[in-house]
Amino acid sequence: AAMDSQRLKQQAAAAALAASDIPAFRAVLRLNAQYVVDIEGKSVTGEQSAETNYDVPDAPFADVASQNDATERTARELARRITDDLIIKLGQDG
Repeated sequence: AAMDSQRLKQQAAAAALAASDIPAFRAVLRLNAQYVVDIEGKSVTGEQSAETNYDVPDAPFADVASQNDATERTARELARRITDDLIIKLGQDG
């Protein structure tokens, strides 16, 4: 009976660990940018935004890492969108 009790404790601990791996909820991070670029005496303006969904874990401090990762991913996407926007706007004058 002691062996069965130990096995049940291990199974309960494994189940609790697996449950803690499930995120508490998902969050959305949205970045907005307004930009002005002066090129050869011409001013190009625009607005872009990007957003990323990310998990907010229950573990202490894990939410900071998750949010930092989401911020980096969203900033890269925002930069790509601004670059694409500039290429289009500058190409229209050529």
